[in-house]
Amino acid sequence: MSADFRARRITYEQNTAQFAGNYNVSGRSNFGATLGYTKRNDDVSGDVDAVTGTLGVNRALTRKTSVYLQFNRLLNSYLVSNAVQTELATGVTAGANWQATIKSGLVLSAGYQKSEFPGQAVSSVVDDRQDDLQFAEFHVNYQVARWLLIHPFVRYEKRDSNDPTYSYDNTYVGLQFKVTMR
Repeated sequence: MSADFRARRITYEQNTAQFAGNYNVSGRSNFGATLGYTKRNDDVSGDVDAVTGTLGVNRALTRKTSVYLQFNRLLNSYLVSNAVQTELATGVTAGANWQATIKSGLVLSAGYQKSEFPGQAVSSVVDDRQDDLQFAEFHVNYQVARWLLIHPFVRYEKRDSNDPTYSYDNTYVGLQFKVTMR
């Protein structure tokens, strides 16, 4: 008995045409948007195309505090078992930033994302996988020195899927260190 372990070359072509713009309403409000069309050609997984883009607003409430709201629709690709898969994600995120001092800041955000996975059948009854993801996160940024940023965070995620294999409920806690050489 023999097995063929040669790697299969994975190729696909993805193109996006997009318009982008920013508009400062005042010194306190900023709108940003992208609008485009993404098309992915893949002989193995099939072709996928969609209108994509983002729309966001950022508003400074005080010199230290700001809030933001962002909508997005993205065409993402990822690799599973030597096959490129597609996710069409539509979501919204809202958050608040508080820059307590010049060296420290806090970020609190929450969001929702609906994901569709075209061509990824769940069963013979359900054609395509669909997920609903809710999340909330809290970040602290502390600039210890010009060259060192400490970033502790906590993130809660809950994903419901029409394929029970992909449903979960998790909390992540982490600590990042960012060293910058100048």
